Amino acid sequence: YSENSTVSAIQAYLALHYNKRIKMREIADHFYLSESYLFELFRKHTNTTIMQFIAELRIRKACTLLRTSDLPISAISEKVGYDDLSYFGRLFKRRVKCSPANYRKKCLANNPPSV
Repeated sequence: YSENSTVSAIQAYLALHYNKRIKMREIADHFYLSESYLFELFRKHTNTTIMQFIAELRIRKACTLLRTSDLPISAISEKVGYDDLSYFGRLFKRRVKCSPANYRKKCLANNPPSV
């Protein structure tokens, strides 16, 4: 996390709440900041936006679930905070360069389950 204590606290908060509907107003209120200052502070200390940070958290968690569980992709999408499966699929493919189903297949091919 960031060396800035406020930004680090925001990152930790987001890591705990990534799977919920996150409203910037609520985050700003929680940390006693204005929304515009929240955005500016976060970007200054992380070189990314809050929305990009949340998306990255969600995609990383989805990758973990795809590798380690047999949950349907629709359930994984919901578990990581995306109600819209097709949006999740597009975002996943944009970031990981393959679909969630292909990602799971590749992981299983590289690490077959032990019997």
